[in-house]
Amino acid sequence: MSESNNTGRMQISKNKKPVSTYVHIAKRLLAENSEGTLEISALGIAMTTVASVAEVMRKEGLVTIEKIDTSMVKLENARNVEVEKARLSVLVKKTAKLDSVVAEEEAARASQAASEAAAAAAPSS
Repeated sequence: MSESNNTGRMQISKNKKPVSTYVHIAKRLLAENSEGTLEISALGIAMTTVASVAEVMRKEGLVTIEKIDTSMVKLENARNVEVEKARLSVLVKKTAKLDSVVAEEEAARASQAASEAAAAAAPSS
């Protein structure tokens, strides 16, 4: 599905991480990608998380959805039996707002780390 060799990729698995974790990772990947594009994909039941991540970021004005692709892929399970799984891929492109949001989050994180370091270094009475 990738439009370019420089498109970032994020594959979501069926583990139970919250959508916010994947949104945070997607923001970082997009901020670091020179093309400003990211392909988010998953198989089977993890497909709902792909849709949620893309929609949350779109609603926040951080990305535009460029392409949505569905397909069936053949895989071998643990018993070496071939199974078909549904696959969802969403190609997103960052907006100008994404870089400023990521910069604000990094500044807040650095400020919090400095505060925690200062509190830890302060002598206790």
